[in-house]
Amino acid sequence: MKSIIRMWLLCASSVVVLCGCGGGGGDDTVATDESGLPPASSCLPTTEALGNRVQGMNTYAEVAAHMGCEGRLVGDVTTSGHTVRTYDWGRVESGPYVQMEFRTDQLHGWTSKGLYGADPATCLPTRAAVDRLAVDMDILDVNAIIGCRGQTVSFTVNYASADGLQSVEAWGNVTSGPYLMATFKKNLLVAFSTQRL
Repeated sequence: MKSIIRMWLLCASSVVVLCGCGGGGGDDTVATDESGLPPASSCLPTTEALGNRVQGMNTYAEVAAHMGCEGRLVGDVTTSGHTVRTYDWGRVESGPYVQMEFRTDQLHGWTSKGLYGADPATCLPTRAAVDRLAVDMDILDVNAIIGCRGQTVSFTVNYASADGLQSVEAWGNVTSGPYLMATFKKNLLVAFSTQRL
């Protein structure tokens, strides 16, 4: 019985060794990070540059060429004849990142977080400035009233939505306060909140 087990182990290990030796030396192996996905790209444009580059572009190839690198494919689903692919640049888990969705190779929308903005600890609005804010105010007017640009907490573009463009900006320390947080749709203020201002 022991000799049968030894012979079986010898055959199994030979198969493993032979399989490991063939196929061009591992050229098809893709390195992965701790999540099991290919490593995140080091190519992260600013949101402003991303917005300028993406406008008018339709395909993944156009967007990747203008960004200067390939994104990491994190989703690939085909439903009812439509392929939806999601790519990201950066680390979605911890930021900063850009994530784009393409439907049948046409750009459908994108989201980014933590790409640019002032140091939130050095850009704190006064209570008087906050009291001057009003719904439907343009983001440039808000920045002028506060005296500095906020940090972009999140930024979303959805070409299929009537709202299309939404961003959340923050001034101050959003972790422990004090802070001002404001939501903009199509660059117009729709809501804001403060903590300890």
